[in-house]
Amino acid sequence: MMRKYEVTDQVAIVYDQGVLGIEDAKKYGWKTRTGDYGFSLPFVDYSPGAKNHPLATLGHEVHRIRALCNIPRHGVKAGDLGGFIETEANFSHFNNEAWIADDSVVFGKHARVAGRALVRDRAIIAGTMGGTLISGHAVISDESVILRGTVAGGIIICGNTIYRGYGTYLDGDCRIVDAIISSY
Repeated sequence: MMRKYEVTDQVAIVYDQGVLGIEDAKKYGWKTRTGDYGFSLPFVDYSPGAKNHPLATLGHEVHRIRALCNIPRHGVKAGDLGGFIETEANFSHFNNEAWIADDSVVFGKHARVAGRALVRDRAIIAGTMGGTLISGHAVISDESVILRGTVAGGIIICGNTIYRGYGTYLDGDCRIVDAIISSY
């Protein structure tokens, strides 16, 4: 079977919930979405020197992927750069048409993108606190953050949506824009 992507040497660092405080963000001039929601969100440092930053050891090192084959469903051609993953467990090589595009990030040992799903723009899929699965024909885009739970079917999550679905499952055909969905 042919491999779908390769991992490149381009690195970003993801700071998980609660690791990067508002004071740290201000000190380094980073714009975060911490504090406005009653909980903190992951933050990604895409800068070229991210790996050498003093706080990098507190984060997750993620690597940009490059397509090795065409994925016509998402307009991907062999050689196109994709988003970032922490481990190959985040994204299967085989038997699916899923893609992680642009500057989107999938990280944590429990995060997975499969099926025909698309994660794009600057969306973040986090799997550090439990299972997070994006599958079916789901599309996660813009600045959306998925912290836990399953998104499947034809669900489209976009805008600045935050989904903290501890043990929950979103399925069907709908569009969720600029919402906060939390199971507690």
